[in-house]
Amino acid sequence: MRESSSEIRKKAKRKRRRMAAAVIVAVFTIAVLLFMIVSLKKETAVNSEKLGRVESQLAEQYARSEELEAEKLYMKSREFIEKIARERLGLVTPGETIIKPRE
Repeated sequence: MRESSSEIRKKAKRKRRRMAAAVIVAVFTIAVLLFMIVSLKKETAVNSEKLGRVESQLAEQYARSEELEAEKLYMKSREFIEKIARERLGLVTPGETIIKPRE
């Protein structure tokens, strides 16, 4: 059986509608993906900036930690203990003479 020209036109019309729907879905999908890519790039830039700040703070804290460790070692030294004994307690070593200025 041969199809009539009206049936052929209807089939062609349905085919065009399906193709148009597929194109619309594809364009929509591409638009959503592009939006997601742009959003992720912005988020990556923000996170990179935050990471830089945190790494800088970490370096500062390591430096501070080293300073505190050096200070801790100094505070355990005989030199520090003698300095504090002289300044705060007024102690002297045996045989040492203290000369105080007149007031």
